[in-house]
Amino acid sequence: MFNNLDILFRRIGDAEYAYLLLEPLPLFGLLFGLIFFFFSRSRKLSLIIIAVSCASVTPYMKLRDTAVPRIMIMQEAPMAARILTQNQLRKETTWVYSVMMWSSVIAIFLGSRFGRWSNGLIIMGGVATLFVSAWLHMKEAEVFHPNIIKQASPK
Repeated sequence: MFNNLDILFRRIGDAEYAYLLLEPLPLFGLLFGLIFFFFSRSRKLSLIIIAVSCASVTPYMKLRDTAVPRIMIMQEAPMAARILTQNQLRKETTWVYSVMMWSSVIAIFLGSRFGRWSNGLIIMGGVATLFVSAWLHMKEAEVFHPNIIKQASPK
């Protein structure tokens, strides 16, 4: 058991493994943050969850940029091109998460002064960012799991 923990801690230090751990955080953190925003009385906690999940994109992209060259070595040319294209798409959409993160931080500090307006903006921006995040995950699946788009699930 302790041997496995040692392996786990070493792998967490590896950029290729660490970025895979961070990958679902923006999607699911944003989803749970929005659910809390709708149904919880703690507006600040939900905004913190949204801001932290969106902020996780920055370290995620740094780790991904570190890992991509090593991933590319193991791939054939067509797959390598798809990976580079997907990586570029991820870089080009990081601004969406930054806007959502800063919107959440501003809403935390403004408090209830602009309640309706900030709530509406957080909900619309959060849902839009959630769709972008789900779309990016779908594109990621198309690259790394091409059988998903080529075949229907076996019955």
